[in-house]
Order: sequence, then structure tokens, then C-alpha cells
Amino acid sequence: MIHTDGSLVCHDGGFYTRKSFQAELGAAAALVRLHMQTGMAVNVDRILRKIQKEQDIILNAKQQVAVKNVFENPVSIITGGPGRGKTTVIRFIIAVQEALDKNAVILLCAPTGIARRRMRECTEYPALTIHKSIGLTGEAGEEEWKNEQPIPDDLIIADEFSMVDMYLADKLFSSIKSGARLVLVGDKDQIESVGPGKVFQEIIDSGVFPVTVLDECFRQEGNSTISQNAIKINKNQLDLVFDDTFQFIPASTPEEASRKIQKIYRKEVLQRNGSLEEVQVMSPLRKDTEAGTDALNLVLRDIANPKRFGYPEITNGRNTYREGDRVMQTKNNDEVANGDIGEVIGIFRKDQKMVMRVDFGDGRVMEYQEEDYWPLTLAYAITVHKAQGSEYPMAILPMLPCFRWMLRRNIFYTAVTRARERFIIVGSKRAIAQAIRTDYISRRNTMFGYRIRKIYEAILEQEKSA
Repeated sequence: MIHTDGSLVCHDGGFYTRKSFQAELGAAAALVRLHMQTGMAVNVDRILRKIQKEQDIILNAKQQVAVKNVFENPVSIITGGPGRGKTTVIRFIIAVQEALDKNAVILLCAPTGIARRRMRECTEYPALTIHKSIGLTGEAGEEEWKNEQPIPDDLIIADEFSMVDMYLADKLFSSIKSGARLVLVGDKDQIESVGPGKVFQEIIDSGVFPVTVLDECFRQEGNSTISQNAIKINKNQLDLVFDDTFQFIPASTPEEASRKIQKIYRKEVLQRNGSLEEVQVMSPLRKDTEAGTDALNLVLRDIANPKRFGYPEITNGRNTYREGDRVMQTKNNDEVANGDIGEVIGIFRKDQKMVMRVDFGDGRVMEYQEEDYWPLTLAYAITVHKAQGSEYPMAILPMLPCFRWMLRRNIFYTAVTRARERFIIVGSKRAIAQAIRTDYISRRNTMFGYRIRKIYEAILEQEKSA
């Protein structure tokens, strides 16, 4: 049934906006279409043994299954927490594909700029954002699709897939050509996507696709307190262990937490010779609190990049920027992606207008004119949601009872697993306990997994009766 003006759809007992219905149905149909391709299975046992010998790396049993699944199935899923060997598996998948066909076109992609950069650094292979790879630009929910032709890649590996919403999944799956292999990689225990759906979880739960769960920790610090506590958080265990690598500093109010975070930040940045990339402050909240990212950014900026006489500043809307500021892009365009972090390298007058120049790395330098809308924010402190897909040597997190509904297990777990070497909580143990106990996942009214199974079973039935 369709509403008289076409805006609402009633189907299988559920009401949808037309856009949501088309995305859910389209994504399910496209994913099953890819998975039902025949003649795709290839035995890679010999090649895999050879590559392990050449690289002097022995994969564990589950890692080997993950690699083999890719070449025995058109669509496969790999999930596991940080340090569980996902990156090593991706490297081996690439190596096997290149051994099978040196002319194969391989695409590595991720949903945000931070995740793309991390994927490229870890694999030492070029990576794009999903938006860039399929020609999507614009803000979430309002993207413009510039290329509706199938992408040419023979193997697509999409990382951090728990961050992908229904609309983006539909566009990606629909863009993949027949004959291509698709590998979805992610951590099912992290925060769900900001946009609609719980795509990664429902694909796993559908039971249609082979899923490999990587659960052995491979990092040298694998037995560190950070790793141990991440496991405890996921298992609803309150007895976290605190030591030099996983610290707790008490604070009872947002103002007190802010003061203590500033003190820690000043000390750590100085000890690391001013490297802002090695110390990241996160918060579950953005605004309405002194311990949110908006307020923290202003005070941390004055520590890392204080106002200097004779150096220009530029104001756009509510925000003021200085040369040397650490900033984050919050909107996709042709050159930089939502989540990319850069440095302000110049503020100057050009054609009678003030201009700010930002270096995002990889040769990507953008100029922003004073009258333009700037999709930028300071990035000395970022939300836990924005931090997904990244890792830092050290991370700092306020945890206070006043955060209320943002005290959730998956948010806390995501924050903890951003840190490689040290993690510091500033706040209250009551807030920590509340977050661990709150296994709340926002309700997503979706039938995506059901549609996958229904379409898959219908095709199997047709094949039986043919």
C-alpha cells in the first residue's frame, strides 16, 4: 500500500518513508544478487601457504578461514575487536587476489575520512571513503550521487562497516558490478551508525553470508590493561583494572573534569614534543557541558595553539580559527571527506577576501573563503562517534553522571578501544559503572535482515523448481 501522495509505504506490516523503503529493499536485493553469483569459488590453500612462508607470518585458524571465505564466496563478513588481526587478514586477502590475478582491480574503502586514513596506513594500500569510491558528495541524507554506473573493481573490502547506515549501504551494494567479490569488515560491538538501520549487525544475523569472528588478540600489548578492560566492558563486568596504562582520575563536575583534562593534556603534549596527533581527547557529548567537545576545544586550543600577537585569526559564524589549529572536516566533497583532520597552514587576504588554507595531508590543501559556509570544527577534542575508525597512542575521556543517556556500553567500549598505549578516564566510577551496565542500543525499526533472508529463500526456491 502506498500513501496517496507517495510519501509513505506500508509493506509487510511496517510503515516507511518511500526513501527508507527503497533503500532497505534495494540494499537487500543488491547484496543477495552479489552473493548468488555462481562459479566464484576458488581454492587458495596453496597460495595462502606460499604467502605465509614468504612473509614469515602464520595466520591462526580463524584468520585462514576468513581469507578462504573471501575466495569461496562472493560476499563474506569479518568481525572482531581492535588487535584481533583484521588488518593482517586484509593484507593477505589483497596478496592472494594479486597472486590469482595481477590485473585485478582492488578497492579498499571506509565510511569516514578518519577510517579511510587508518585503513591506508595499516594496510599500506590506497584507500578511499565509500562516498568517494561511488561518487557520492554532500551531507548525510542529502548526498548527490554523481556516478550511477557500476564501479569497475573486482574485489571490494569495506572496513568499519558498523558505521554504515541503510542509505549508504544501498548505494554501495547497488554500485558493485556482477562478478565482483565483497568483503565487509567491522567490529559489531562498536556504536551503531548515526544514520538509519543497523546494517552490519543485521547482515551478520541474517545467516545468509559466511561470518568469521576474530577473537584472538595479536598486539604485543594484547594482555595490557586496555585490552583486558575492553573485554570486561563487553562482558558487563564492573571490576576494571586501573594502572599506568588505564588510569582513573576522579572529578565530580564538568568544570572539575575540564580543569583536570587541561592539566593532563598540557603535560602529555609537552612530553610528546607538541605532537597533537598522539594525544586525543574525546567526549560522548558535543555541547551543553564544560566536558563536551565544543567547550573543551576552546580551552585545549589555548594550550596547544595560544593566541599570538601579530598572527591573524579568522572568524566564521561562532568559530574562530588560528594558524596552526587542528580542524576536522564535517562534510564530504570531491577532495576531503567527513572526518578528515587537517591543520590550518595559512590565513591571508586574497582578492579582497580573507581566506583560510587547510592541509589535510596526501597533497590535499583546501581554501575556505570568509563568506562561505565552512564544514569545519576544531579537533583537539572530538566526539566518540567521530573517533570511530581511528586509533591514538593516548586517549582521554570524561565520564560523568550528568552525561545520562550517553553513558552506554558500546560508546564506552568504542572510546576505550581508540587507545593503543594509554587511556585516562576523568570523572566518576559511578558513571563508569552505569555505562558498563547500560547495554542500550537505540531501537532501529528495520526489516533489513528479514528482507535479505526472504529474497535469498525465494531465489533458492526458484532454483529448486526450475
